[in-house]
Amino acid sequence: MFSLLGPASNIGPRIARRAVIITAMIFSSLAAFLMLCVMCFSVPYTRALYVLYSSQSEGIRFGLWGWCPEGETLCTEKPQLGYTWGTEISNSSATTGLILYPMTSVAVFIFMIASIPSLRSDATKAHKTISKVLATTSFTLSLLAFMIMIAIFGQAKNRFEDAGASAKLGPLPCVSALATLFLGVVCVLTFKVTSSTLESSPDDIRKFNDIESHLTFPPTARRFSKQYGTRKY
Repeated sequence: MFSLLGPASNIGPRIARRAVIITAMIFSSLAAFLMLCVMCFSVPYTRALYVLYSSQSEGIRFGLWGWCPEGETLCTEKPQLGYTWGTEISNSSATTGLILYPMTSVAVFIFMIASIPSLRSDATKAHKTISKVLATTSFTLSLLAFMIMIAIFGQAKNRFEDAGASAKLGPLPCVSALATLFLGVVCVLTFKVTSSTLESSPDDIRKFNDIESHLTFPPTARRFSKQYGTRKY
């Protein structure tokens, strides 16, 4: 239909692409936020959410804030920001770096709220800049947290195996990788949705509504003309 309508023929598809990108961005950011929240409730809060399992000491699971022995109700006395376990996890400063996970959750939440104005077709340059900065910050924090996790627990896994115990990574590294991937998608889409190629100028919007007003019957046409100032032929 739009191919027959002259200069405004590309407005409809452009608006449709923008809507699809915004929908994907919202879904991806929400998915990443929920995954990061799940990460924050790992061992010792929830036994099923752990980063590393080792058969040492009859089985033990490690999370972001501590550890839990298998077959016992007592885990770490209290969640700890930075902990150690023998020579396998010997640097408490390294595990302190896992605080990046709740920090990333907060950053993503702030992004989801702050990016709402930038999704408008008449968003200001400041709103777009804020969204880009927050999206990039969220992705960077998530990627850094994932790298720290793999560095700590990948090395611990090797040390447990060298000591004769079996060891395997739990579900949380996969959750963290997926959250980082989603945030990477969000970052790309944020730059895409705020780019000039998807923006509709006031003149474009007026042309589009002018077309709509002449493809409908009164009183809809009169409503378009009154609301958007479309031309009357």
